Amino acid sequence: TGPFKLKSYIRGVSYEYERNPDYFLKDRPYLDGIMRYIITDVSAVHSALRTRRILWLGEILHEIYGPDRDRLIKESPGLVAQLQPSTTMAYFFPNHKRQPWSDVRVRKAVDLATERQAFVKVIMQGDGVVGGYMVPGPWAIPQDELLKMPGYRPEKEADIAEAKKLLSEAGYPQGFKTTAITRSDLKFIYDSAILMKNQLARIGIDMTVQILEPGSFYARQAAADFDSDSHGMTSATPEPDVTFGEQYTTTAGANWGKYRNPKIDELFEKQMRTMDPAQRKKTLLEMQRILMDDYPRVAYFWRMGSTLFWPEVKGFVLGPNHYYGMRFQDVWLSQ
Repeated sequence: TGPFKLKSYIRGVSYEYERNPDYFLKDRPYLDGIMRYIITDVSAVHSALRTRRILWLGEILHEIYGPDRDRLIKESPGLVAQLQPSTTMAYFFPNHKRQPWSDVRVRKAVDLATERQAFVKVIMQGDGVVGGYMVPGPWAIPQDELLKMPGYRPEKEADIAEAKKLLSEAGYPQGFKTTAITRSDLKFIYDSAILMKNQLARIGIDMTVQILEPGSFYARQAAADFDSDSHGMTSATPEPDVTFGEQYTTTAGANWGKYRNPKIDELFEKQMRTMDPAQRKKTLLEMQRILMDDYPRVAYFWRMGSTLFWPEVKGFVLGPNHYYGMRFQDVWLSQ
């Protein structure tokens, strides 16, 4: 039913798509086809873009951020960049069914020990935003308020001291050993897991990171077969029903850590039925502040999305995440 049909697939090399003559918009797509190359080496990706072997670079898998993007544009005059705040959060999700993560004091200690600004600077090279449980924007706790909160504020000395105190009260004065699963095919994901490991070491938590190929990772995640899960989650839209309904209610499909709070379930239903935006926002802020005290997960950062393409690519508009704008029905080439 889409604008293109799969024509051929060469394992590890490429996907080739051809125009769908039966597409419901009779004058779309404009392109006769698309070739998508599978290139795992970052330097090879850069080379392919410079030489115009590829004309468009995707939003999430290429992972070209800040300085690297600026350098590529400088080295290849004419390259076009699009940047857009994304609905993708990178996170640490403990399994609430397993010790010691069922203890809120342990979860709070981890939240306090997480230096979120370092994730934005080191992992995303500036292409990210420190945020909480809701996509940064009109429904979220305002940034100026959030960045003053313990765990989110840039000053970490008091947070680290409090984290160690909480672990001691929970029965772990020397910390503990644990594991975290993450996936191998997205560099910003597994790099975030490694940085989290280093940050948790400051409060005595010795975390082993298990980097799994995606199939194994998703099977373990779906079965809640993990101590903790260092990964990412993209809300299809910035709409709160999607973000909270997918991740934080008891029956949410992406509630991988089996978090449960009946009050969150109650307020989620309430905000769904609230027609007044101001009242709905009040309920949503209440939900976020409950989560801030319950620590179901740690948000490392919210990504900035970006693409790079040559100017002969026309009609492409970057959406709020990698689910949007990828139909290419309105894209055409000026050559």
